[in-house]
Amino acid sequence: MVQSKKHALGAILTISPLIRRVSIYLLLSTVAVASINLIGINQEGAYKIYLPLFIAIYVLSRWIDGKFNQSQATKESQDKNKVLNDTKGFATNRKP
Repeated sequence: MVQSKKHALGAILTISPLIRRVSIYLLLSTVAVASINLIGINQEGAYKIYLPLFIAIYVLSRWIDGKFNQSQATKESQDKNKVLNDTKGFATNRKP
């Protein structure tokens, strides 16, 4: 059950880069805002914390998204190499 949910989440995140980026940003920003609200900062001066916080969250979310792209590119190149490696060798022209 847990693995099927993990697989479903992975499928959603690989469907569209836009959905993946927005999901990462929303998750990080929700956790950050909830944490800041638990601290109990005066709302008049909150922009001094929220502005750098959201800039940092944006940078962090882009970095995480880059890691997803890097892992997908590595996986695709490994799949392509596997197909190319299957066509090399003595058995390529052999008929079953």
